[in-house]
Amino acid sequence: MRRTQACVLSLVAGSALVLPGCVGSWQNAKFQRDIEMVFLVPAGAGVGVRTNNGAVEIREAVRDDVLVKATVRATTQERADAVKLVGSSETGDLQISAVWPEDRKGSEGVSFVIEAPGGRSVDVATSNGSVTIDGFAGGVAARSSNGQLIIRGHDGPIDLDTSNGKITVTGANGPVKAKTSNGRVSVELADGAAGPVNVDTSNGSVDLIVGPDFAGIVRTDTSNGSIRVQDGGGAGQLQMLRDEKTAKVVQLRGGETESVLDTSNGSIGITVRQ
Repeated sequence: MRRTQACVLSLVAGSALVLPGCVGSWQNAKFQRDIEMVFLVPAGAGVGVRTNNGAVEIREAVRDDVLVKATVRATTQERADAVKLVGSSETGDLQISAVWPEDRKGSEGVSFVIEAPGGRSVDVATSNGSVTIDGFAGGVAARSSNGQLIIRGHDGPIDLDTSNGKITVTGANGPVKAKTSNGRVSVELADGAAGPVNVDTSNGSVDLIVGPDFAGIVRTDTSNGSIRVQDGGGAGQLQMLRDEKTAKVVQLRGGETESVLDTSNGSIGITVRQ
């Protein structure tokens, strides 16, 4: 599919008038192609995705193979048409990526929407784009140089890293590690999750919601912001071991596992569900 864009330049009193959205459009990757492929995946093998300058969404589905829908954006239609999707299982896991006819130009990229069978690990990396992962079990690793990370309902350890973007985790059943240089981090554990949770952001708030099976010590620290602890479980659920404005240490239901919530500029909130 070829995309065109018209930019009208008018001379008004000797000055050029450029319509909104037209500045620099000739430099954009404005040619698009959609690709759909199916890859076989070994039983129990993980699924990995690598892309540059594109979002990745991967969700658990009731199927035996992996459905990949990719959107290619290129500087010419010829380059878009020449991009190929590859899936390799040489390392044991299925690794999905796009191959360009020549070196990828800066504005070009490929976005993915993937459906894969559950019960396996997921490893996603993009240099510029958001990552969304729904479901699965085993380890999850997601990295982006510039984009938000969203993980929903994962059963297993989670390891997340983005240089610029918020991180949102909901329904996590395993330990969570989340790091961003600039963005809010929100982690909500499932009722049966015991943690730990380790969060580090340089600029953004941190919110942690834990269920009745979470136990251990939570260390919190912020250079500029408040810290709030809300005990929804009633008396005996929470003990404050250190209570300062910008640093608190909380003991939840006994246990020796340590969690750390750290931000340089932002508030920290802990909510304990019954």
